[in-house]
Amino acid sequence: MTKINTTYRNSSGKYYYLTTAINYTNGTPHMGHAYEIVTSDILVRIARLFGFNTRFQTGTDEHGQKIAATAEKKGISPKALCDENVKQFKNMNEKLQISTDRFIRTTDTDHYESCKELWRRCEAKGDIYLGKYNGWYNVREESFMTELEAKMLNYTDPISGLPLTKMEEPSYFFRITNYLESIKNHIIDNPEFIQPESSRESILARLEALGSNSEDLSISRASFSWGVPVPNDQGHVMYVWFDALTNYITGLKWTNFNNDLDENSLFNKYWENTIHIVGKDITWFHSVIWPAMLLSVGLSLPKTVFAHGFVTAPDGKKMSKSLGNVVDPFEQIDKIGSDPFRYYLAREGRFGNDIKYQPSSVIDYNNGELADTYGNLISRITNLTHKFCQGVAPSSQSLLLDKPVDIETVFEEYYLAWNCFRIDECAQIAMDLSRNVNKFLTEHAPWNKENGKSDEERIEIIRIVLEGSYYISILLSPFITLACKEVFNRLGTPEKIIPEIDINYNNIKPGTSILIGEPLFKRIVNKEEKTFEELKAEKKEREKKRRSENKKLGETKDKGK
Repeated sequence: MTKINTTYRNSSGKYYYLTTAINYTNGTPHMGHAYEIVTSDILVRIARLFGFNTRFQTGTDEHGQKIAATAEKKGISPKALCDENVKQFKNMNEKLQISTDRFIRTTDTDHYESCKELWRRCEAKGDIYLGKYNGWYNVREESFMTELEAKMLNYTDPISGLPLTKMEEPSYFFRITNYLESIKNHIIDNPEFIQPESSRESILARLEALGSNSEDLSISRASFSWGVPVPNDQGHVMYVWFDALTNYITGLKWTNFNNDLDENSLFNKYWENTIHIVGKDITWFHSVIWPAMLLSVGLSLPKTVFAHGFVTAPDGKKMSKSLGNVVDPFEQIDKIGSDPFRYYLAREGRFGNDIKYQPSSVIDYNNGELADTYGNLISRITNLTHKFCQGVAPSSQSLLLDKPVDIETVFEEYYLAWNCFRIDECAQIAMDLSRNVNKFLTEHAPWNKENGKSDEERIEIIRIVLEGSYYISILLSPFITLACKEVFNRLGTPEKIIPEIDINYNNIKPGTSILIGEPLFKRIVNKEEKTFEELKAEKKEREKKRRSENKKLGETKDKGK
């Protein structure tokens, strides 16, 4: 057998810091929030599987004009509004089995200190000055726009369609123009910095279009007070994006200012291995504005900014309350369970593209892949172990039976897909392995006593399929966390990181008790789909009706004689 290049074995002990965009607490969680946190969680869980030292951060963005205005309408303080909605985001994360190391809030004390320190350092560099802002503002994005940028958008927000706001007020400015050329060159020289390629091209095109018309960035507001106070000027609060973007270094305790000397600090361990997962509509802030701020204070840039697509309605249209096509993530989780919900979000389409949330596809993936393929395999092999091996994992019979797959090749393919952010492909690889192991079991049929197989062969087949089920569960565990936890329990074998797994189908200790349980996944019945019992009942009702009609018809004929 040709030895493959096992890249995945080189990952143990390396550092991996992944962040989501922090969620704006002007409202409650929607499908876009659920999609980003689930896909990010899957990426981090796969990194852990390969032995990376991971750190995973999400949180909430709690300042800005929109929050202040919404709170005023409700008759409550901005902080009270944020507290109320933060509970909803944390509740969603808990329901979805999200495994973060920190949930950061921009109202946290250490974040205030982090923002002020970053401001002071930018100011000391000569990159902040006081002036007057006269231009356009997108309230939904909380973003300033030059005349050229506003004109390119026809003076409307491309997402909501609402008009941009013309505003004039005193403002501090950040000399972003000092860094645009360096950022542009960095994007060109480092193709992995902005992914996918479509987002990279879009940012480069925008930088090219700005050219010499670029302007410095307004980074403070004087017309409201809900924000991080500007150092030494209580009449201004920081622009919400200057504040929000800083959360990524706050979470690594950047405010321990001796970090430059301490190689064991969180910041120095993780920062150069940073992945930002963001929506494609805020790529500019993360790939241009944030890098400019970092360059100003002499910090390195993140490794990758990955821009994912939107979750749309089944017809591809944007979800909107006015159109009545909004899908509530809480309702979906309660209806189908967190595992099928997580699996669908990762499996439906390439990560980076828009995906349509289609209930029929959710059902197809649950029934066809989770229930009928993976769940059925676990049920078959645990029952066969009880039937032929007294309910314990048998020893290998040292027979030269061909294995369903070369598992090291599968691990490498899985790693390479993950390294390219192809979590949909990772799920596909795991499910293909499940199909192959199912096929192996069906073809060798250890239950068939007429196929000429010896008892040793039957036992060896069961051993191989038990091991195959363990491998599959390892690969599916980042997607369907609860089900795989249950399978590891049924197999009596804990989950391991992939570099420590025996690739020779020898992970389950002989004599280990194998448990039988309820089906891992219930089949979801579509509204248009009838269960066997329902069809049977309907048929019985039709026959009863037909007999009744025939009886009446017979009575009518008799009367006519």
